[in-house]
Amino acid sequence: MNHPLKALLPFVVPVAFLLGSCGPSGDPIPTSVEMIATRTTAQAVRDELQGLNFDGVLEAAYRKLLDRGPELMLSTGLYKTYGYPPPVLTDNSDAYQAETGEIHIMLREALREYDRAALSAEEQVSYDAFEWYLDDRIRGQEFRHYEYPVVHFLTGQQYELIQFFEELHPLETREDVEACV
Repeated sequence: MNHPLKALLPFVVPVAFLLGSCGPSGDPIPTSVEMIATRTTAQAVRDELQGLNFDGVLEAAYRKLLDRGPELMLSTGLYKTYGYPPPVLTDNSDAYQAETGEIHIMLREALREYDRAALSAEEQVSYDAFEWYLDDRIRGQEFRHYEYPVVHFLTGQQYELIQFFEELHPLETREDVEACV
């Protein structure tokens, strides 16, 4: 005898699979030692910002965040602009992501020490854009363990590495190729 819910089975199984794959990745939660190291790193960045004017803080923060994402620096060619050696791949470990999240929090605190009303109109736009960016990154930290890394079509981790080396990586010279190998 056929059960009336049997007809729903082809729909329930894929939905259950999708919902199950959107949960936490199982990466370990940072230990208290890792959290202390994170605060130390964020404090070191904070110390680097001391005494800088508003534009100096934005520039230093931008460079520090570029340092945290070597693949972005490499794909945009900015490592050449700033005179850095060719970078390596970005560290995607949980500890590194947590550390970067702490740096985002510290940068937002440093930004909010400036009186927005006292800034020029151009600086206010920079302030608003940077505050929005930092707030977005900070709010996203809560969901960093909810991964859905493999997706269809031309997005997902299975295509990012291929795209990185075929389209984004600026292999213009022999040195660029050797740095990649």
